[in-house]
Amino acid sequence: MKHTLIFVLIVLASNSIEAQKTISHYVFFNIDRHRIKEKSFLETTEFEGAQLKYTWKELEPEKDQYDFSEIKRDLEFLTSHGKRLYIQLQDVSFDTARVLIPNYLLTDTTYGGGLNIQYMTDDDENIIRQDGYVARRWDKEVA
Repeated sequence: MKHTLIFVLIVLASNSIEAQKTISHYVFFNIDRHRIKEKSFLETTEFEGAQLKYTWKELEPEKDQYDFSEIKRDLEFLTSHGKRLYIQLQDVSFDTARVLIPNYLLTDTTYGGGLNIQYMTDDDENIIRQDGYVARRWDKEVA
């Protein structure tokens, strides 16, 4: 019964109007956010828009104080050029020199340090090196 229900939901979802729309292409600009202003991107009609990442730390510089000005600025610019914005919220780093969560999560003991170390492993799950940090999303105080 459970598998039948899942199958029916998949079929219904695949036949929805949203699923029938054409595929859209977004360019991921990683740390090169300024490149959304390049003529080659703006004039390429095959690109629906830009995928830009914003860190949790940027969006919440202080506890319960939010700053969406960068998102608004990017959205206004892209919209003015007929492009759309795909927002990626980044709370994971792949570099031990970068912590992407707000500082209060690191210093307030309520949050258990706020993050955990990520490790790069080999095929046998042996740790090769430390590889950045991940927010403790599984911790209800952090999430």
